[in-house]
Amino acid sequence: LGDADKARYRSEMAAYVPPVLSEESDHEKEKTKKEKVIVPLPEPPKPAKSASHYYSANPELRTQIKEENPSLDMLGIVREIGSRWKALTEEERAPYLEQQAADKV
Repeated sequence: LGDADKARYRSEMAAYVPPVLSEESDHEKEKTKKEKVIVPLPEPPKPAKSASHYYSANPELRTQIKEENPSLDMLGIVREIGSRWKALTEEERAPYLEQQAADKV
């Protein structure tokens, strides 16, 4: 089987004529042809949410705490702001609540 197959292969290869390729075959044209890459546009930025009443009071309380305790680090200042915010009454929080409501509109 092996010898007969080799003889058949040699006789076929003796009669084989390779195809004539033009300057650029279709296959090579496909290789060089670049496809356009569609890049999606970035989404426009979303409008910022209004700050909560706690955060609107934050700058005022922060400046007070920094003046009173200049040696406090950031974590100490944040803890102090939280404790002072909890100590505020509803009447003291009212201006910040109104400011938050005005920012929403």
